[in-house]
Amino acid sequence: MLFTGYYIYDGINSSRYHLLFANLDTDRLTQICNSVNYTTEFYKGLNRYDIHSKKWDDSPLSFDVEILSEYPIDDIASKKIKRWMFNSLTYKKLYEDYGAKKSLDEMINGRIKHSYVECVFSNPFEIRKSGNLFGWKCTCTLATPMATQDAVENIYTVFVNNIIIDVNSDYNGYVYPYLEIKVGNSSASANIMIKNITDNNRSMQIKSVTADSTLYIDCGVGSIVDSSNNSYYDKLANQRFLRFLQGKNELQIIGDIDSVKFVWNNMRYIM
Repeated sequence: MLFTGYYIYDGINSSRYHLLFANLDTDRLTQICNSVNYTTEFYKGLNRYDIHSKKWDDSPLSFDVEILSEYPIDDIASKKIKRWMFNSLTYKKLYEDYGAKKSLDEMINGRIKHSYVECVFSNPFEIRKSGNLFGWKCTCTLATPMATQDAVENIYTVFVNNIIIDVNSDYNGYVYPYLEIKVGNSSASANIMIKNITDNNRSMQIKSVTADSTLYIDCGVGSIVDSSNNSYYDKLANQRFLRFLQGKNELQIIGDIDSVKFVWNNMRYIM
């Protein structure tokens, strides 16, 4: 699991410096995701509260960790570690060591998907014993409220029958995919539609798409452009993007389309 033992941060395995997550003065992380805030209303006649909405806490999940070496750390290694680990300007991916027992790994479509968090480490304090440096206590701040699994990619080229997208995420909410649609060349322009029958027939419709073009659609961000970076946002009916529900999503795809690639990330609890 994350935050125990050796790890891989920004592509570098901590075993290079004999570093691992350990606990001397701090408790092991036990919170499995960021805090959730509910908006409720009390109904006197029913003598109960009903949930109107929920959202993640406005502040990112942050906690103290200790990073320790099995051996004393000399000045040269200390300089390299501090440059690599601390006070980054951008979030970096943190995986558990691939050689360890991978509790968050999963086989999807014949491929192993690892889980990771994007995080930064800041405010380091040295941990010394008998005058020797053995590691640091620092603050870890996450970019996302849960761990993220490596992306799942499904590509379809035949649309005679409806297709099934199976989403298996620990996050109990909508999943917004990234799409790459290659349009056919049978007409100068075409209207295309992807309908999620499982989501109350919610449809994403794009009008007047240029033949032989490729559309890149980020449903989470709300952007849609072609290979020349021309925006198709105004051609998207009701500005309604595709979204997935948990479990099996039955999709109907209509229009002159050569292929569609669906990409999404399942979310996982950190522990």
